[in-house]
Amino acid sequence: MKSILKKTLKFFVLIIAILFFLQSILVIYLSGKLRESDRIRVTDDNRSNISFLMEETIDSLIESWGGLLTREDYQIPDMNRAKEIDCSPGWHDYEITIYYEDGTKYRLMTRGGEPLILHIQNEGYKYNAYFRSMEFVVDLIKLVASFVILVVVAIKVLDL
Repeated sequence: MKSILKKTLKFFVLIIAILFFLQSILVIYLSGKLRESDRIRVTDDNRSNISFLMEETIDSLIESWGGLLTREDYQIPDMNRAKEIDCSPGWHDYEITIYYEDGTKYRLMTRGGEPLILHIQNEGYKYNAYFRSMEFVVDLIKLVASFVILVVVAIKVLDL
């Protein structure tokens, strides 16, 4: 009887170790997927086109609110100092972020389908902030630690 209880407890611990390992994989996958965005470098060649698309996006946003917003509610950002612009998908909208040379940012929430978002998605490159952060390193260490624990528990349970 004691042997069956001990064996059952070992398998229970093995199942918990497997679930922790799978949870670590899922966290890394979802964190990477949710932080993916499209980004464009702003150069002298495309600066005027991006400024024009930004104005169209703001006009489209004002029009979509049906007159509740006006041009005074949105200031068109200074594109002369911009170095990069990206768009990140949210649940029901997109966040456009303009990064300036001095480290400041300008953010604009839109509903999607605007000319600037389409341009960034078509002409930009994929950028993932999560895979370039220390948070990813910590999650990777958790994944390796859970794998080591899983192997040790499996060896103990299976008496290898």
